[in-house]
Amino acid sequence: MYDWHTDEEVSWSDEKPEPAGSPRPRWLWLSIPLVLLIAGGLIYWQINRRVAATTARLQDDVLSSHQLVEQAVVKQDGELLTSLLSGREPAWTEAQQALLDADFWQTGSFLGWRVRPVVDEPVAITFDSEFREATVATAVKITLLGDETREMTLTREQFYRQGETRWLLAPPPEDYWGNSRLIQNQFFSLTAPARDADFGRALANSVERRLDRLCQEFVAMCGVSEGRLAIELSTDPQTLLAVSSRPVFLSGIEGVILLPAPSLIGLPPAGPEDPDLLSAYETYLMTAIVADWVDYDCCQHGLYFAAFNDLLLDGLGVPVLAANDLEFLLAAVADFAASAADPATLTVLAELYAEPWPSLRTDQWLVMTWALYWGQGSAPILPADLIDALLTLPQHNDFATWFSSLKDPLPLELDAADAEAGWPALAQDVAIFCQEPAPAVYLYSPISQQWQTLLAPPGQSAPGARLQPLPNQAGVYVSLPTVIDGDVDWLTLLWQGSTMPVRFDNTLMPAPLLYTGRSDTTGQRLLVYQRDPDSGNLDFAALDLAACTSENCALTPLAGIPVWSPDGTRTLVQQGAYLYAGDISGTPGERLYRGVFPFWLTADSYGFLRAVRFSDATGALVAEMGVLVSENGAEAEERLGSFDLIAHIPEAPADLRLKIERVEPHPYLEDLLLVVASDNEREHFYVVEVQGLAASAAPTIR
Repeated sequence: MYDWHTDEEVSWSDEKPEPAGSPRPRWLWLSIPLVLLIAGGLIYWQINRRVAATTARLQDDVLSSHQLVEQAVVKQDGELLTSLLSGREPAWTEAQQALLDADFWQTGSFLGWRVRPVVDEPVAITFDSEFREATVATAVKITLLGDETREMTLTREQFYRQGETRWLLAPPPEDYWGNSRLIQNQFFSLTAPARDADFGRALANSVERRLDRLCQEFVAMCGVSEGRLAIELSTDPQTLLAVSSRPVFLSGIEGVILLPAPSLIGLPPAGPEDPDLLSAYETYLMTAIVADWVDYDCCQHGLYFAAFNDLLLDGLGVPVLAANDLEFLLAAVADFAASAADPATLTVLAELYAEPWPSLRTDQWLVMTWALYWGQGSAPILPADLIDALLTLPQHNDFATWFSSLKDPLPLELDAADAEAGWPALAQDVAIFCQEPAPAVYLYSPISQQWQTLLAPPGQSAPGARLQPLPNQAGVYVSLPTVIDGDVDWLTLLWQGSTMPVRFDNTLMPAPLLYTGRSDTTGQRLLVYQRDPDSGNLDFAALDLAACTSENCALTPLAGIPVWSPDGTRTLVQQGAYLYAGDISGTPGERLYRGVFPFWLTADSYGFLRAVRFSDATGALVAEMGVLVSENGAEAEERLGSFDLIAHIPEAPADLRLKIERVEPHPYLEDLLLVVASDNEREHFYVVEVQGLAASAAPTIR
């Protein structure tokens, strides 16, 4: 039965509600982001610290490789440099070796500026995001040739990639240069990498203004109608060597004028529009354009073209590199009245006028050269009395000799007493080469006063013939250029009572085979060499006089450059930067030392040159060449340094630094050496006598 009740009848228990949990403190919620921030900061700090430590360690590794590269450059150590180069791009690697061989980064010149070695630490070392490649920024100082007070400091970038054991000097990364940019104007088109595009535009604009002015002043030579020239700012490091000397003309592949992109050597702080850097490029580029416009046929009348080009550039406000030789000669005309009695001066002026005279009818730029120098309008006009004097003088073929004698006067005339006494008759015959009216070699006997024709080669004459006496005055060695069918070939002949040709495969050769003047002690094996016209390398060979026939004197190629011992039983052979012990034939055997230019003191003692120190007292980076001597098989020791020589040079400048170039034993006096040294710029050479180099005591220097 269902028991029904009302609500009132039911007894309900009093249920107390459970109290709600107390709310969490507000500060707890706020602390969570703070904790996360601190944790993140600690992690970021740890990562940064590890990255900084890794970066510092890698910077030290890169710096170590970079310093080794600099050491290889200073020592000109090709083997060391090769071990530090990345081999990814063979052409780039070959270019680095060429720059080292030319000593470009130590003593080279660039667009009329001389490169100075800098020993400061790198400006900066940075890495890519993966720490696989590094960029080293260094300072390169260059000073203006002829004005060492003008200096530019360039920032050069070098690149390294991580190799298996060390960081290797490498080509720039793929994105370094960027895409090429084409800049065109009415005169030329210029191609530049994106990195140097701003410089290319500044250069193109400046040169265009110069050329526009040139066309206004000299309408006849303006080359606009002949089409635009093609100019390229090249990223090939080899182009640095193409602008290492005073320009006569520039040319590239297939008519393209090549200039090195400025980033190859570095950019100045002022950026791409630096006036000094811009004017250096302008001088070279304007020279190339002027040569093209006037159809200059290199290298005929080079003296005149240099003067003509300098005159034009100077008139356009483009700096020229130095005073040219033609200007020196023509300055003599201003003092003609005072110098008219000087036959040497008149002879030179006669040559100056006569040498280009046939071309004056066809080469308009030659006419302009004379017109510009004489200031007589459009024709070369000389004072009438000067012309009369010039026409009465005999013509001389050796223009360079007379020119040199005028610049640096030599005692060309005997004084009165010697002239009256006369010359004593020579006991030997004299070989003489004559170029006109036809090339020939004559033998003259001063005693009998008889002439004999030794050689009368075929073809027309060409300058550059060389005559050298054979050892023991046994005959004559002749290298003779001849022109046959328009080509210059070299004929090499020996005369020892009869004429014998010297050849490799044929009698006529594209390059001269030259005699070094060295032979073995018997005088029968001559050391000769020939420059490969394709590679430019020097190929040395031995010529055995005893094996010569009337048809041929065969040559034996040599692997190095031998120097025979006084007793003739062995040789020292220089092969690259190393010396080897060689046999009597000049075949290298055991490697002895790293060194160059070996020489013998006695049958058991020899010396050679080697870089021994790489800084001087001022801290400047200077490769000092030392003379090392090995006696009786003992270890070679340094016996003479370049600083030893400076004290014995009269009135030597305080800042003089010398580099020993070579050492030659005196041909007749035993134990006497002739040491040839030059200053760092190779502007002055010194010959110093040294005696007692093989002794334990200090040598005598004078």
